[in-house]
Amino acid sequence: MPTENFIYNYDLLITENFSRKDILPLLQKTYESVFKNTDSETQSVIDIINNLDIDAILNYAKTIRKKCSAFVVFGIGGSSLGTNVIFHALKQHNYNELSRVERSAPKFYVEDNVDPEKITALLNILNLKRTIFCIVSKSGDTIETLAQFFAILEKIKSATGKSWAEHFVIITGNNDGFLNKFARENSIKTFEIPEKLGGRYSVLSAVGLLPSAILGVDIRAMLEGAREMLENAKNTDFTHNAPLISAVLNYKHYLNGKNIAVLLSYANALGRFGDWYCQLWAESLGKRNLNDNTRVGQTPVTAIGTSVQHSQFQLYLDGPSDKVITVLGVENFRNDLEYYNENLNEKVSFEHLIKTERDASIQVLYKNNIPCEFITLSKMNENNLGKLFVFYLFKTIFSGALLGVNPYGQPAVESVKQTIKRIYKDENKLIFSNSIKI
Repeated sequence: MPTENFIYNYDLLITENFSRKDILPLLQKTYESVFKNTDSETQSVIDIINNLDIDAILNYAKTIRKKCSAFVVFGIGGSSLGTNVIFHALKQHNYNELSRVERSAPKFYVEDNVDPEKITALLNILNLKRTIFCIVSKSGDTIETLAQFFAILEKIKSATGKSWAEHFVIITGNNDGFLNKFARENSIKTFEIPEKLGGRYSVLSAVGLLPSAILGVDIRAMLEGAREMLENAKNTDFTHNAPLISAVLNYKHYLNGKNIAVLLSYANALGRFGDWYCQLWAESLGKRNLNDNTRVGQTPVTAIGTSVQHSQFQLYLDGPSDKVITVLGVENFRNDLEYYNENLNEKVSFEHLIKTERDASIQVLYKNNIPCEFITLSKMNENNLGKLFVFYLFKTIFSGALLGVNPYGQPAVESVKQTIKRIYKDENKLIFSNSIKI
C-alpha cells in the first residue's frame, strides 16, 4: 500500500433501486450547482486550501514553541473542534503526561466550554508566566470566548507585568469586533480569519493550523493532502469523485427514510473527528429548503468501534431502518501490541483484532441491509487527515445543493445567541411551572 492513501468504498451504499441511469444525471447536476457558478463562501474554502501563506504561522510557532511550557486555545464550535481533531489524531495519547523532551513541544489544552469547574481546574495547574493563550473568534464578540478571555486577562497581567500582551495570540476576523480592536490597541499578535470563511469550514486556516504548528504538526503535508482531495472533488469524471458520490448516494438513502447519519470510527485517534463532523453536518444542512421552506437534514451520530458493538449496534441492527453508516478505519496503526491468546493457542496483535472487528461489523451491517460506506486511511498522518477534512467539507457542500439549502450560515444558532444575551441581562429569565423537587 502507498505511503499515503485514502480509499473510499461505496459498494454497500448501492442498492437495486439505484440505477446508473438515475445516478449519473444527479452527480452532474450537483457538481454543476457547486462549481459552475461558485459562490463566495465555497470559493473562500477553495482559496484557503490552495493559497494560504503559512510562513507567518510557521515563524510565529517556531518562536512560541521555545518560549512557553503550555499553549491553551480558547474557542467554541468551529473555533476549537478542528483543532481538537488534529491534536488527538496526530499526537500521542496522554501527550501532556509526557516529558518536555518526549513531547518536543508545549503542553496543549483546548477549552471549548464555559464550565467553571473545568476552567478553574486548568488555571490551577498552569504556570501563567510560561503559558500562551490563543483566543479564537471570527466575530470577536462570541460571549463564551470573551468570558474565557476575561477570566484569565487580569491573572496574566498580575503574573507577568508589562509583558502580559506577549502571552496572547488572537485569531479573529478583520472586523470591528472586540477582539480585533483590543488586539490593535494592545499590540497583540493576530492572525486573520477570511470574511467569507465560516467557522466550521475554517480548520485548514490559521484557526486549526496555528495550534497545529505549535504542536510540531507538519501543516504543509496536511495542506498537500487537502489539495489532493480538493482536486478529486473537482474531478469531472464523476464516477471517480469521492465526495460527490458519497453526497449523492447518501442523499438517495435520505429520500428513502435514512435520516440518521452515523460516523463509526475504528481508531481512538479519530474519535474527536466525529465531534467536528457532527457540527459540520448538523449546522450546515439542518435547515429549511430554500424553495418550499420544508425542514430538511440528517441527524449526525458519532461512535467509536469496538465499544459501539457492545451497545448501539443492537439499535443499528434490530431497531428502525433509518440509518446510513460510514465506517472509518486505519490500515496501519503507528503502534501495535501483541498478546498470546490461550483460547486460540496463537499469538495475536491488537491491530489485527481491531481490523477484524471492523470488517466483521461491515459484513453484519451488509447482511442486515443497512447502507454502509467505508473509508480507509493507510495510516494516520497529516496528509491523510488533510484529505479526510476536505472529503467531508465538500461532501457537505454537495449535500447542501442536493437538499436545496445554503450550507453556510446558521440562522437558528444565531437565534440562540441572541436569547443568551437577553437572559444574561436578566430580561427573559426562564420560569417553569411543572417541576418536581426531590
